[in-house]
This record gives sequence, C-alpha cells and structure tokens, in this order.
Amino acid sequence: MMRYAGAALFAFLGYLVLTAGSGDAPADIGLWAEAELLLGVLFALVVAAVWRSFFSKKGGQNMVNPIRWIMGAVFMAGPFFWEMAKANFDVAYRVITGKLNPAISKVETGFKTDLATTFLAHSITLTPGTLTLDLDDDNTLYVHELNHRPGRPVVAPRLISWIRRFAE
Repeated sequence: MMRYAGAALFAFLGYLVLTAGSGDAPADIGLWAEAELLLGVLFALVVAAVWRSFFSKKGGQNMVNPIRWIMGAVFMAGPFFWEMAKANFDVAYRVITGKLNPAISKVETGFKTDLATTFLAHSITLTPGTLTLDLDDDNTLYVHELNHRPGRPVVAPRLISWIRRFAE
C-alpha cells in the first residue's frame, strides 16, 4: 500500500506542476480549477496502479528516496552537462571543418536495471553528435557517432559510474 501511495503522490505532484495556472475563477483553489484537481487525483490513481513497482525497492530502484533525486540533480548539473558542453563544441567544429568520421558503435553497459539503461540511452541521445539506435536484451546499446575515434570510449566512464550510482 505504501508503494501505491508513494506513486500516487508523485504522479499527483507531477500533474499539479504541469497544470498550474488552470484556475482563474474566484471559486478555484489556488492555481488550479476544481475540475483539474479532481482529474489530477483520478489520473494519479491510475498512474500509480501502473507504475508502483517503479517506486519500490523490489524493482531494484527506490525512486521515492530523496537521496536518489539529489544524486540525479548533481549528475545533471555535473558530469552530464560537462559532457554535453564538450560535445556541442565538438559538433560545431565538425560542421565548420567538415571533418566527420561517422560510425555505429556497440556500448556494453553492464547495468542491472532498465532505469539505468534508459537513463544512459537518453543521455547519449541528448548529447549532440550521438544517437542511440538500438538496445539488445542484455542492455547493450548501439550508438551512432558523428566522429568515431578508435580506442576512445563512446560514453565517458565517469558518466556511466554516475548513472550506476543514481539508477541502480
């Protein structure tokens, strides 16, 4: 029951953030219309029924734990943005000079959870010059790179270690 309540609360808070400002009549409650709040509760209950295992320790990741959220924010502000900034300059350089060496690379993640693999795949796709193309059953990613350099890892090992700490 706690898993369900935690998932419902998380879904409801997310809904409130996305619908803020829907209330403008005097009878409305704060930033939300009464109908929006009722719809948000119903939406949260349905989402919680579907996603409650995501918020549990049994599924391998306890996403209700605030330490995980803090680690995720540190990850996004630190290593991920640093890698993204370097990639932006690299892609700009490649476009201006035309020095491209495209390739498709295999990235064996070794992650145990789908959350970690998904986080890495999205991080790769968000980084300019790289695109996640496919995922195997054993959490192996296939990535397209604009500039393949043999012997250099596609994904920075520091990035993988941060994802491992946050999502596994």
